[in-house]
Amino acid sequence: MMRPHDMCSAAYYGDVEKLKELLAVEAVEEEPPIEPEFDPLAPADEEAIASAADRAARRAANAAEIAKRLSATRRIVTRLSPVNVQEYGIFLTATEVFDDASGEFVLIPKAKASRRSSFEAAPLHWAVLGGEHAAITYLVTQGANVDQRVAGLDVTAGDLIQLNGLLETRKVLAKAVQLYKDTKEKEQAATDERNRILADREAQRERAQDDLRRKEEDERLEAERAAQQEAEGTTDAAAEDAAPVGDDE
Repeated sequence: MMRPHDMCSAAYYGDVEKLKELLAVEAVEEEPPIEPEFDPLAPADEEAIASAADRAARRAANAAEIAKRLSATRRIVTRLSPVNVQEYGIFLTATEVFDDASGEFVLIPKAKASRRSSFEAAPLHWAVLGGEHAAITYLVTQGANVDQRVAGLDVTAGDLIQLNGLLETRKVLAKAVQLYKDTKEKEQAATDERNRILADREAQRERAQDDLRRKEEDERLEAERAAQQEAEGTTDAAAEDAAPVGDDE
């Protein structure tokens, strides 16, 4: 069989390298370290602020694009040759088994890939259905929504695991979810700490600027008072010089 060309097929057949290739987006450079030295009287670095805003916007765009690719649904494709291409959707079957507890036959549903099905699914659904644990871990740690449902069947990745009795796959999915959660919490903690430091420095800058403005205003008022006193002293001296001198007796 030829290598898969799309994310859903790559997930079903466990082609993690192809998943990485199809999920790759333009890299955004890391945030530069915060300089330990800080002068609150220095003006804010507008260029650095604009660059940080640009990086944040590009990261948000990347996240949105990755989420879009992870949630996109389709049927899987098998390429036995360039001309022999077959498509499969998710299909629910039911097997009749005898239940000893009730003494009756019951239907046990199961999910599988079938050419008779037109139901499309997201990459994570297909990775679960294919039992590809490495693909499951990669997709979840990249942000795949484990609660996304297969349209028309109303089942999640967890439901597919339950239907097919995939006990080991359940453990893999749970571990991947926890890993993703831990990673995001660590990233958020680092972001929060950086933002706290930057906000604290901005507050220091504002206080320093306020102090400087008050000092300049005090100096201006003091200069005005000194000038006024000097002017009043000059006026008094001039008045004394101009006063008439009494006649000597």
